Amino acid sequence: MDTELIPINDMEFDYCTPPGESVAEAIEYLHMSKRELAERTGLSTSNISKLLVGKYSLTQDTAEKLEYAIGINQSFLMRMENEYRSFLKKKEERRREYRDFLTGFPYRDLVEAGFCRDTQVQAEQREGLLRFFGVADERAYAATYTARIEGAARAGYARSWQMKPFSAWLRVGEIIARESETAPFSVEKLKRGAASIRKLAGKSPIEVWGEVQRILAGCGVVAIVQKPFEGCSILGLTRFISKDKAILQLSCRMHRVGTFWFSLFHGIAHLLKHEKKAIFINEKREEPGFREDRADALVARECDSGEDRTDAREREADEMARDTLIAPEKWKEFTAHLSEREAIEMIRAFAAKENICADVVVGRLQQEKPAACLHVALNSLTETIKEDDFPVTPVPVR
Repeated sequence: MDTELIPINDMEFDYCTPPGESVAEAIEYLHMSKRELAERTGLSTSNISKLLVGKYSLTQDTAEKLEYAIGINQSFLMRMENEYRSFLKKKEERRREYRDFLTGFPYRDLVEAGFCRDTQVQAEQREGLLRFFGVADERAYAATYTARIEGAARAGYARSWQMKPFSAWLRVGEIIARESETAPFSVEKLKRGAASIRKLAGKSPIEVWGEVQRILAGCGVVAIVQKPFEGCSILGLTRFISKDKAILQLSCRMHRVGTFWFSLFHGIAHLLKHEKKAIFINEKREEPGFREDRADALVARECDSGEDRTDAREREADEMARDTLIAPEKWKEFTAHLSEREAIEMIRAFAAKENICADVVVGRLQQEKPAACLHVALNSLTETIKEDDFPVTPVPVR
């Protein structure tokens, strides 16, 4: 994530004239040198030079000396001085506001992805980010994204990633989804669509991703694979952007084919079973008793009421994704006869019979029956993927 700040000496602000400019005009009119003015006022030549360019703070005593030497009213000079110092103070405050806002955003990554202009001027970077997020100012960004995301994630999970990279990742999904054409959302169509997608789960997601997107678009869902920005260890997110269109945005955070298929069906389960007002965040669970590579830890909260019913909804989505990928009775029969000595051959045969990637079977065994896999080398059955393997959806700079 690119958080290095660019110098802001070339930021454009409304201009304010320092009193030194009036002094410079006066001595030019009087054909007076800086050395002569220094002699007439008792100031050093160095301080006179600083005064002329606004780098010397004018005092009442100095203003009085200048009035005697060149005839400019001291009250006029002090008004200019006060206005100029007030302008500099506001300028510095604005610089700090810009710096605070820009710090933490993956601006360089957004430029490379085509969402923001390539510029080193922080004022322009700020403008680019506001346009990217579609908000008027920093306060509107916080209300639209930060507060909403915090309301959707448990605090323990939110601490595992940074809010600004996550909000940028979420916004990328919004932009792509709003520019994507879909049929109106339909639960019945999505049920049939999920069944069709399940028939593709014996192949690599990359190989069939275009077909998955087409099926989901026909159900009112935009499916997106987007690499998370650094500082955001997100697996996926499910939400509605309107009553007729939903986003199912995934990453390859765990780089496992099994994890990806599970996350996809987990998101579909939320769209089928749960309310449209919630944001469901698919994140790695850190609680004791869960494996590091567990993929079914989604967190959510009602965005309007703050009511937390995460566990029940997540268990329901877990169960639906699990049972869609592998029917309960078939899983029970398979594990009942699983032999450690022949585990690899049995997993391959079961995966082929059920038309499912072997990595899905391995992942479930590692989660539910880790003891059975303790002495079995299953790495030969796992498959890895990354976001760069998926086709990129081009989006013009806003």
